[in-house]
Amino acid sequence: MKNSPSVKRTPVRNLTVFTVFSFVIIVALAFAEFQLLRDSIQQNERHLRITTLLGRIALYDETLTMSAKMGAQSGSQEWEARYKDTDPLLTKTLAELASLTSKESVAPIQTANNALVEMETTAFALNRHNRHRESIALLSSRRYEDQKRLYAEGMDEVREITRQLLASERSRIQENSTTIFVSMIFLTLIAFSCWIAIIRVVRNWGDEKIEQLLQSDKYKALGETSTTLAHEISRPMATVRRELAQIRQQGFDPESWPKRVARMEACAGQVERLCRTLRPFTQELETTDLEPVLFQELVQDTLELCRGRFANHGIRIEERYGAPAIVRCRAVQISQVILNLFNNAFDAILAHPVESRWIRIELEVDSEFVHLSITDCGNGIPAAIVEKMMSPFFTTKTSGRGTGLGLSVSTEIASQHGGSLQYDSTSSNTRFLLELPVQTVRAITERSA
Repeated sequence: MKNSPSVKRTPVRNLTVFTVFSFVIIVALAFAEFQLLRDSIQQNERHLRITTLLGRIALYDETLTMSAKMGAQSGSQEWEARYKDTDPLLTKTLAELASLTSKESVAPIQTANNALVEMETTAFALNRHNRHRESIALLSSRRYEDQKRLYAEGMDEVREITRQLLASERSRIQENSTTIFVSMIFLTLIAFSCWIAIIRVVRNWGDEKIEQLLQSDKYKALGETSTTLAHEISRPMATVRRELAQIRQQGFDPESWPKRVARMEACAGQVERLCRTLRPFTQELETTDLEPVLFQELVQDTLELCRGRFANHGIRIEERYGAPAIVRCRAVQISQVILNLFNNAFDAILAHPVESRWIRIELEVDSEFVHLSITDCGNGIPAAIVEKMMSPFFTTKTSGRGTGLGLSVSTEIASQHGGSLQYDSTSSNTRFLLELPVQTVRAITERSA
């Protein structure tokens, strides 16, 4: 029992929703990963800036200390001017450092710095009053050295806090990044699996639809040939009825009896052959496995379906067969491929004058393949159409004349049989080549025997 469209749409819809949802989550995780990357860059920039500020603070501190001590020893006012230029820079740098770390971590440095600035300002005031010894003594005092030590310890503490914060942030970012990356991989695999499942469901649904359309084309071809076949069968049957009527009228005639029987047997054989050509079209396309088939008979049986129609439209048939060959195939499918080529040739050459209409069938066999070429009197196919004509649902026929599945499905059938169906662009006429792997080649003498 085939699945109904509603049954097929349900898994497709569910899989599609889940796939879209997965992709949305993947995008969100990718954005989170980007945010983490940006945070990591910002943390590195922040650490670099803190390191730069600590270097500047150390430089400014040394400049202030040297200016104060050199001013106390020399008494020059230039050192006090340099001190006053540097002190605001140190204050500003300490404020920036506090904004990048924390006020609590920078507070000991600022406290020690304020105490040092107070003593160094006092030293400069003593210099201005020529009290150089008191200025030198102040800058060499135990209190001054204690503040310098507290200042240095505060700097070391800020460095250590900064190092720990950076290590903690890096660890957090790395853990989150790993979690997000693993989640993205997992969801990507799930979304990809869902997408593959969707493709398979849709492909199976499409194959069933193509199969249904192919079946429709098959019965359409049967309908088109039924009238012609009825006419073809009526002719031998009319001959049989005529012979029987003469037998009833004339009675048994030993001289004419063998000829009459031979004519009736020939008519019966013709009817049997015509009926046999209809047999493949009353079977499903895939009810049989690959089986050995005499390829020449398969071509001729398929041609019988079209011979009357070709004759009624003035189309001349040229047949050239090489050595009979046996191929392993599904006869129904290969017959459908050949019939499709005949129908395409018939539709294409109806626009030509009746006297110039012809179709040539050539069969050649080598050690590996059987080569069937079907050529008609057309002047070839434009390159723009050649590029598209093997695609599903592409057709140049008017609406209602074709589904556009013929060449596409025929090419797929030939491929499934290990062969190929190609358009011969080197021919001056319209020519298609069907190649199938050959199983054995019969000698013509064996065939006739």
